[in-house]
Amino acid sequence: ALGWAIAQGDTEVALRLAGCLWRFWFFRGHFTEGRQWLEAALSATGQTSASARAKALCGAGMLAHYQGDYARAEALCAESLSLYRQLNDGLGVASALHGLAVVDRSRGNFDGVRARYAESLALLRELGDAAALGHAFVYFGYAVLIQGDIEFARKLFQEGHAAYEATQDPWGIAFAVHGSGVLAWYENDYVAAQRLVEEGLETFRALADQRAVARSLGNLGNIALGRGDHRAAAARYAEALAIFRALGDTLFIANTLEGVAALQIATKQPRQAAHLLGACEKMRELINAPVAPMERPRLGRMRSTVRSKLGVHGYDSAWTEGRSMTTEQALAEAGSELSSAAWSPALGHDDLASGVSHLTRREIEVLRLVAGGLSNARIADELVISARTVNAHLVSIYDKLGLHTRAAVTRFAVERRLV
Repeated sequence: ALGWAIAQGDTEVALRLAGCLWRFWFFRGHFTEGRQWLEAALSATGQTSASARAKALCGAGMLAHYQGDYARAEALCAESLSLYRQLNDGLGVASALHGLAVVDRSRGNFDGVRARYAESLALLRELGDAAALGHAFVYFGYAVLIQGDIEFARKLFQEGHAAYEATQDPWGIAFAVHGSGVLAWYENDYVAAQRLVEEGLETFRALADQRAVARSLGNLGNIALGRGDHRAAAARYAEALAIFRALGDTLFIANTLEGVAALQIATKQPRQAAHLLGACEKMRELINAPVAPMERPRLGRMRSTVRSKLGVHGYDSAWTEGRSMTTEQALAEAGSELSSAAWSPALGHDDLASGVSHLTRREIEVLRLVAGGLSNARIADELVISARTVNAHLVSIYDKLGLHTRAAVTRFAVERRLV
């Protein structure tokens, strides 16, 4: 019907159809196809209404954003916003502001994000649209979370969840729950993080939202890595990358490959990690998507660890090789690594039989390193985590083992032949 409308010169019908279909293309992961149809409808000649054009522009802008074409996305959403303002369409203005806000978020312009959502939320509160409010709350929550404002993000996710509950929207509820799971991961609460992200994933799979499925899988990879389950992390990252590759979502390809690099560091593959870190930096430069403030400390620790393992010359060489790789080459290299039989659980059967089955995999890794005489700072470098996280693991180990000193923990590990 859409192709027929364009061929017949019925541009109004074409724009209305395309404007209604963009969310279908988004949820099903047909980003390229959707963009092609929307651009074709927008470029067709003929009389059209401002409302039909504004909606199609906004949809085209959203799809362009998720393929890393931020300049085009900004132009499309800005034109949509202008038309919606002329029409005095509050919901339309809010949707176009959201489109511009996600572009600002990806570019690292968090002042822009806050300004867009402040205006959008004021409009939506006045209109009393619970569904649209839920959408704005949760997207705003993700933005301030990666900026590092955890408490504000928590509040926004809670408000978004309540709004979605009021409208009984299963996708929206899952979206808010997933956000709370990512927040729990940042707080190193891996049990809560896994439970919440898996809860969201179940709904996203049922609704066939491919991008949300991929985001959930990528975050589950991060969580598995945090818990020391390298095999699970590799499997989750591989599945996420396959979907992001099909979508053409460059930003989240880079995000996920950075997780793979962390996994490679944890499994003593510093050169491969340097390759991916260099490749990801180049990808981000090409789409103008800097590392989010919340992620900078982690990536900084990763780079320092790799540099210390390879030496300055070795690091620079591997980094440069990575920067010269195309996205496809980086994906191929990561895919080969992730499918390798070399991935194995961090612990073997003997470990679990040593009286430590009630400790997490990560806690046993920390236990071994403590018994090896490493300081908290050295353990943090070795595992590519923060010293605060190391301390949290130690507190948990002491509590579970009923011990109170590093000497007692070391003796426990030696007696059970964990070192």
